[in-house]
Amino acid sequence: MYLHVDNCKHCNACIEVCEKAVSLKILNCKHCKDAPCVAACPNDAFFEAIQGVWSVNPEKCNACGLCAEVCPWDAIEIDGYARKCDLCMGDPKCMKVCPYMSLEHSTDEEMEIERILGWKVCEGTYKTDTYRLSYDEAKLIDNIIKVFGEFAKTDVADINEIIDEYCTEKGIILDERQRREITKIAEMETRGFSILEQLVHDDTLEEIAIIGINKPIVVFKRNEGWMNADIMFTNSKKLITIINKIARQLGRRITMQNPRLNASLRDGSRLHAAIPPVVKEPVLTIRKFRKNPFTPPELIKNGTISADALAFLWSAMQCSLNIIIAGSTGSGKTTTLNVLAAFIPLDERIIIVEETPEINIPHKHNIRLVVNKNIGIGMNVLVSDTLRMRPDRLIVGEVRTKEEAVALINTMLAGQGKGSIATFHAKNAKEVLVRLANLGIQKDDLGAIDLIVVQRRWDRYDRDAKKHIEMRRITEISEVVVRDRSIDVMPIFVYDYKRDCLTKARKADIEERIANYLGIDSLDNELKRRSDFLNSVEGSFSDVVKQIYSFNFGDKHD
Repeated sequence: MYLHVDNCKHCNACIEVCEKAVSLKILNCKHCKDAPCVAACPNDAFFEAIQGVWSVNPEKCNACGLCAEVCPWDAIEIDGYARKCDLCMGDPKCMKVCPYMSLEHSTDEEMEIERILGWKVCEGTYKTDTYRLSYDEAKLIDNIIKVFGEFAKTDVADINEIIDEYCTEKGIILDERQRREITKIAEMETRGFSILEQLVHDDTLEEIAIIGINKPIVVFKRNEGWMNADIMFTNSKKLITIINKIARQLGRRITMQNPRLNASLRDGSRLHAAIPPVVKEPVLTIRKFRKNPFTPPELIKNGTISADALAFLWSAMQCSLNIIIAGSTGSGKTTTLNVLAAFIPLDERIIIVEETPEINIPHKHNIRLVVNKNIGIGMNVLVSDTLRMRPDRLIVGEVRTKEEAVALINTMLAGQGKGSIATFHAKNAKEVLVRLANLGIQKDDLGAIDLIVVQRRWDRYDRDAKKHIEMRRITEISEVVVRDRSIDVMPIFVYDYKRDCLTKARKADIEERIANYLGIDSLDNELKRRSDFLNSVEGSFSDVVKQIYSFNFGDKHD
């Protein structure tokens, strides 16, 4: 073990737990192979504590200081007897208490720990509470995992019992912290997803990305952006084992013959993994599913949309309108779609068609259809099937191909229920029409779309903080207008980049249609009433949906 002098803050936390150190000096010991200190001792006071590491027997040492004189690292102190680092007999306490991770194992021992575990703790701005194991602790966990595997073949294995029995049999004594941390790591290795376990359970993370071996795991933390975690995989075989452990729950497996894996986890998170030969080294991406969906008020508070614009979309959702939500990857299209679904009355029948289950709504009368490419069932087939299912609303997760676009537009033209809503990749409303036309949609048929909501994601540089801040904003709400056999989009709300707000550009033609549906002469007062409500309502997604229902219909819906 050696000391990173540049990183040391001289807090002396290591000295406080060391039984031998008087100062940081003894941590300079490099445990020389030929050990000149041992050769210089006239009293045979040195003994080999563990392989390659020497310690001093105080009873034999007369504090002559000859060992300190020959030490090339000036790592021996004379204080009653010669004091030198012996790695605490293989369990260095100083390394575990150092808050700055200034202490590391020597290269040979570090490599052996990495070989056993397949991962290690490293530098990173996203801090996990992963325990930094000594060699003996890593070896203990490795043996416990092997015993667990034998028990699990025939019985339900209890990791605590296995640790107790193994340590008793081998005469191993663990202190309270060692027992707690070793149990935790053994649990995540046997029943969990190794060092990914803490990450997948952190609800503040939106994305987890493993970009290779011996590289920190990268995470995207909500409101903070991309960060390096303080853990990494060091072994390709270990990472592939973890990928397959995740995939096994879904009845899938990644191999050299099938080196790509796209799947949805049971909690709705998206998983993509790839191994050689399609990539140089194994990679894994998990886009996490938000357990508690954003509520309409939260979308306003985080600046994604203005209360006035959301009040307008709320009114539009009560009419039989077809809406496309367009934007780039990761811009928040699905989040906005889920928020707009909150405005659908609770007693309506909703059919959801998705490639990856992401829509999360409290409506009891909903049917979810999921694409399964393995058996040849695509989204276009499922969207067409909804014509025979009599939905009040159709929600389509994402339209990509010509077949899917044709199926969606056909359902819109058929007057499916009370309207359809879908997401689509495009930079602006005009591009939505151009891309759909390029996918084979007739110009006259594009008029089936009533509104286009555009959402974008970009980085804004904060000069004061000297960092990039990720922005996710609805930048445009436009209506599709058909006049004299020509079709165009007319902006209703547009984003002001300087003021960072969504403002109304014009009074929309469609407002008269919405007002007629709501039985009022003008939308202005109604939109103000709804905007005020959205700024004041609080609660979980389900609670907010019920309050919206009560606002619309005068009673709560159970």
